[in-house]
Amino acid sequence: MGELTPLSMVAGFIIAFQLIIIGTVFYVALSSPLSSTELLQEIKESAILSVETSLITTTIVLMLSIPVAYWFSRQDLKGKHALRALLSIPYVLSPSASGLILLTFLVKNPLGRTLNESLVIINSFNGIVVAQCFLAFPIGLIYFAAVFKTISPSLEEVARTLGYGRIEALYRIFLPSLKPQVVSGALLVFARAFGDFGASLILGGGIRGRTVTLPIALYFVNQYGDIILLAYALSSYVLIAYMILFLTSMLER
Repeated sequence: MGELTPLSMVAGFIIAFQLIIIGTVFYVALSSPLSSTELLQEIKESAILSVETSLITTTIVLMLSIPVAYWFSRQDLKGKHALRALLSIPYVLSPSASGLILLTFLVKNPLGRTLNESLVIINSFNGIVVAQCFLAFPIGLIYFAAVFKTISPSLEEVARTLGYGRIEALYRIFLPSLKPQVVSGALLVFARAFGDFGASLILGGGIRGRTVTLPIALYFVNQYGDIILLAYALSSYVLIAYMILFLTSMLER
């Protein structure tokens, strides 16, 4: 048992207060009967949709952000920081603003219209994935760029002497040696995608039975005014979020 200090007392107070706030949701969910099993089924379907789109998004973002982050970490180009800032804009913008930017591009830009017509993005499953990728890519870029900066240049020299090119060294030497960091980055990307509301609603359309993710379902349930069902949905959401954060914390040890 640690020594009781002012800092530990402050930390204990914050932890207890957080438990009380979140615990209230679980108490309401467990202590009251459900009034609508039909809506509960819709929430389950929304949770499954969120997991599916987030897994696809995580795969795409890792495929794109890892090589780009590695390139940024190894380049000393003039204007590199301006380019990184450009790619990281969705990290700062609200999800709704990011969704509106994508919608404007898909509706008003000739290239965007062509992509929308060929891939069927607006008001579809693909729209949710595109929105999540747009928001989650900066997370992967920033995280992996920081990870790759920890790789000593001398290791790259050793890889070259073994006959590996830069890309070969990245995928055959560095990434296998950074498995915990890669998994941690993947969890962060997944969490960003899973938690999106605004951009997914704007591009996906929030169509019941088709494009309602769990965060969107929470909004709809809140509009119905069913606090019990809302507590059930929130409990599921919190549990998933906690598991992601717990696993990320374990990997950072």
